[in-house]
Amino acid sequence: MESNELNPEKSLQIISEAVRRSRREFEKNAGTPLIIWGMSILLLSLVVWFVWKSTDNPAWNFLWFSTIIIWIVFSIIDKKKEKKVKTKNFLGEIIGYVWISYGIFAIGLSAVSCFIFSENFNLNIYLSSVFLVPIIGILLGFSAMITGLLVKNLWIVIAGIINGLGSPIAFGFLDGADTTLLISIASLITLLIPGIILNLQSRKE
Repeated sequence: MESNELNPEKSLQIISEAVRRSRREFEKNAGTPLIIWGMSILLLSLVVWFVWKSTDNPAWNFLWFSTIIIWIVFSIIDKKKEKKVKTKNFLGEIIGYVWISYGIFAIGLSAVSCFIFSENFNLNIYLSSVFLVPIIGILLGFSAMITGLLVKNLWIVIAGIINGLGSPIAFGFLDGADTTLLISIASLITLLIPGIILNLQSRKE
């Protein structure tokens, strides 16, 4: 009689196959969300830059909190998808936790900094928005790099490194409303372009 017990080699083989399957599923399904997020952040950053530049009023940075609405919409869509799909992609869940952590830090730091830099409201908003840009850029690059490493996608890893290291460097050449353009570039490098690449790769398979 054959034993149904799994030996260590067989167990590792099953685990490895499950990881590969999860990676393929993520690469197949993650392209479109990355494109949507990339386009949303890109357009929002350009709107913030334009109105801030036009009015010289940094209070327009409060528009960034509208990303919470985008996150809620995505959460509702994901829940509807989970009801249709019986099996869960555990690698996708891990990556989801990475980006949830990024969102908590980005929004949390923005909210806190708006009220602690200065007693002057406009100066407060100006300082928080300007100095937070490179920090959020680094966090975005870090999250993208982890995602790329988990799915073993070189494009996403490179995009994360470029964004994470490039944000504080580019910050030294920009000032005021123009610092918002760093977010535009970051969304293009770490979200939009990788999303397009993933979609093109999935179509070829």
